[in-house]
Amino acid sequence: MTISNTNLMSSAANTLNQLRYASNIASQNINNADNPNYSRNVSIFENTAGGDVKVSPKRMNNFFLNEQLNDSRSSLEYSRSLSSLARSVDEIVTGIAPGGKDGSNALSQGLSDIIKAVTSMTSDDTFSARSSFLSRIDSLLSLNAATRDHFSDYQNQINNEVSNGVKALNSYSKQLAKLNGKLQVTPNDGQLLNQRDSIVSSMSKIAKVSVKEASNGSVEVRIGSGYDLVSGKKSTDVEVRTGEFRNEADLFINGDHLNPKNIGGNIGGNIEARDSVIRSSERDIAKVIVGYLATLNHANEQGYLPNGSHGKSLVDIPPVQSLASNKNTGNGSITATLNPTKISELTSSPLIVTKTITGFEVKNRDTDEAVNITAFPAEVFGFKFDLKGSMNVGDRLEIDALPQMLKNTSRVGREGDIAAAGSLPYSSGDKKNLQKLGDVSDNRMFNGGMDTVTNELSNAFVKIGNKDVVASNGLVTAKSINNTANDRWSNLSGVNTQEEELNMTQYQQVYQSVAKIIQADKEMFKSIIDVI
Repeated sequence: MTISNTNLMSSAANTLNQLRYASNIASQNINNADNPNYSRNVSIFENTAGGDVKVSPKRMNNFFLNEQLNDSRSSLEYSRSLSSLARSVDEIVTGIAPGGKDGSNALSQGLSDIIKAVTSMTSDDTFSARSSFLSRIDSLLSLNAATRDHFSDYQNQINNEVSNGVKALNSYSKQLAKLNGKLQVTPNDGQLLNQRDSIVSSMSKIAKVSVKEASNGSVEVRIGSGYDLVSGKKSTDVEVRTGEFRNEADLFINGDHLNPKNIGGNIGGNIEARDSVIRSSERDIAKVIVGYLATLNHANEQGYLPNGSHGKSLVDIPPVQSLASNKNTGNGSITATLNPTKISELTSSPLIVTKTITGFEVKNRDTDEAVNITAFPAEVFGFKFDLKGSMNVGDRLEIDALPQMLKNTSRVGREGDIAAAGSLPYSSGDKKNLQKLGDVSDNRMFNGGMDTVTNELSNAFVKIGNKDVVASNGLVTAKSINNTANDRWSNLSGVNTQEEELNMTQYQQVYQSVAKIIQADKEMFKSIIDVI
């Protein structure tokens, strides 16, 4: 065989090997077609200086498109968590869900039943009518307890989601740190890069992360306002701990509190649902029921019983204690009692009391409206505050009174405690105070004298419903953005099985042609040998 023949055979054999390699690349792409984080490889054919064919895989990946896709995944999971819980709260509280089937509105019906019972009692003041009125109060408190149990279940669900999410996030951080070490040894290895992208994708669903890629393919990952989760071969754990006032689970990293607004992902959506939907709804409902029952109490206490004494409390609304900041140096504690004559000033938002140089600041946590006082006891935002112990400058106390007040409210009045008469001397025909009890539902007692109890309950329902609608619309938008980002990523990095199968067919055809050349050359050489 001549040198020319030998070179031809060697070149052809090399070409066959390279075609097999290209076929393997296409086959690997097809096998990973269902992997949403796999970036396809394309076979790049080129000629070497010696004229041989060489196939090199090129990973079709763009880090900017990856970042867009991961951001959209984070937003989608955030919106899913928030929308799901907002819808559940809407259905439980109002009985109505946008686009869904209307159900019963238990709280509204419970309030309506009390109002009807009072009206009936004013026209027919019998033991039975009084008993019915009191039982309606019991029913409303029971209905609220059932709603509160649902809220508690949702919060337990959220706590589990957050805890499990943080565990998974920390596990992924450790895996990624190890992978970074491997990429430092084997830079830009395709298999390692696919593993890296899969891990980052999973992290993005749990929380919003920012990623910076190094030239060797390793990455730095940050969370929140720039806190390192992964840097080189080192990972940092996120911790779940109670916050400043030890009343809610919050996230911390390196001892710093992570702002829930900057977390994103499934964890962020759950925390946002807890704070802005569940807890807010619980407070708004508590404001309505506590405010109404306190006003009924006050009205009954202004009337007179047959023995000439004032009417008694129908319900017991106990005071609540403040929660101290974990940064306080003093031992101060505030007792908050409802002021039944100042229901119009009542706010459903938590209040933060801060010791200042000149006195105390009482601030609405949600609106930042603040009132400065010089000493306690004091009356502010519809409450009476009394301080025990001492507060040092900078000490903070949180008072989230209404939900706790409602939780511990109980009916204590009996039929004989209802005061019918409006003045003394007592007269059996005097029903003026019963009429005042009936008028309570028409009093504009809330929001600076703007709203009745039914108006305020409607306000709470509208607020809850609007959060459901906003969250639902946010989910639709997040899905659309995610679909667009996924399409853009797939156009570059995704696997088209038909295209890969066509490539394999073409490689096989070329392979067969080259194989025929080799076979023909072998047969020709054999013929020459036979002739010789």
